[in-house]
Amino acid sequence: YQLARQSLAGIMADEGRSIVVIGTGAERDPDDPHKWVAAAGSNALHTYFLDHKTATLSLASKVPVDAGTNPMAIVVHGDWVFTGDMDSENPKVNTFRLDRASGRLVLASTVTAGDGPCHLAVGTSGEHTLLFVAHYNGGSVAVHRVGADGVVAEASDVAKHSTGGMPLKHPRQEASHPHGVTVTQEGFLYSPDLGRNTIVTYKIDYAGAKLTLVGETRLSRDSAGPRHFSAEGTKGFVVCELDNTVVGFDIDPATGELTESGWASTLPDGWDAPPPFDFYHAPSHACGILYDAEAGRVYATNRGHDSIAVLSVEPTLALVGTVPSEGRLPWTIGKVGDTNYLLVSNQFNASLVDPGNVGVFTVTPGELPAFVGTRGFATLSKVMCATVA
Repeated sequence: YQLARQSLAGIMADEGRSIVVIGTGAERDPDDPHKWVAAAGSNALHTYFLDHKTATLSLASKVPVDAGTNPMAIVVHGDWVFTGDMDSENPKVNTFRLDRASGRLVLASTVTAGDGPCHLAVGTSGEHTLLFVAHYNGGSVAVHRVGADGVVAEASDVAKHSTGGMPLKHPRQEASHPHGVTVTQEGFLYSPDLGRNTIVTYKIDYAGAKLTLVGETRLSRDSAGPRHFSAEGTKGFVVCELDNTVVGFDIDPATGELTESGWASTLPDGWDAPPPFDFYHAPSHACGILYDAEAGRVYATNRGHDSIAVLSVEPTLALVGTVPSEGRLPWTIGKVGDTNYLLVSNQFNASLVDPGNVGVFTVTPGELPAFVGTRGFATLSKVMCATVA
């Protein structure tokens, strides 16, 4: 299997630059703060060139997206960018063609999505390419075939998560809420379900474009709220939004089975503060995650503490320290190909009303990430996702 990573992957290193795709404009629904709607006037996809020598970001193109782009629902595969939008009446998955020379994006097609397409992943095997979509509100994961021309077909399979034993104790665990999809080289798909406090494992049938349920792994900590999963080889890690932890797992490469191996907080001991918004259930909520197997580190973002948490993997999972994200409410985090750069998308800049930014950091073995600079958006707000083509 050839893995098309949801984490950040750079373009050809000898070109000396990467293309960063940035989604802006999502905001909370005033009638239901746990749902997202498009923010008037700032819904767009942007492409920026990241210069590998200077670590600077320069605007390449901007494409308005009327229905907005769901936070973290952006994935790049080859010359194609796939997004999930926030049209509650008619949710869609959009396909954009990416011109790597100019950075220009052109809308190529749209297909119907389920309720609340919140996270996307791409997997390939031989001649088969599939797009997987997690539906937070719909409680399901959909499978779409992707043609050689990048066109996404209507869903060929929809795997509905169980609703047995619901609701749980936490107010946000009243129903099944798949929050992410991660594809591994061994042909498995993992979907953390925040509502069920579990990770659901599927075997991918690439030829048939469908999923077969392997099992469901319940986290040992109640009300953890698993959100996104990052894995490589026989180790995987899930970031938990509700209790601000990262949980580690050993992965059986033959069966896909997960065995919990430990957990660690993403926050310093004793830290406390007022919640940034009244709809936050705690002062901070962990969000994005990146497992760097080569470095033996896990990176996670803390929205509220506004930091990057750095965790060691061996001998046990443990918090090494935190680094300010240089903005408010950091969401995505990812490494830029073979460079030593990390990118972090901050929903806001210095305050909770400022436009957002993308922070650039360098990583050195054995050290915490070092801040290089940020790219802000003078007229656009709420930077929710930054991924590299």
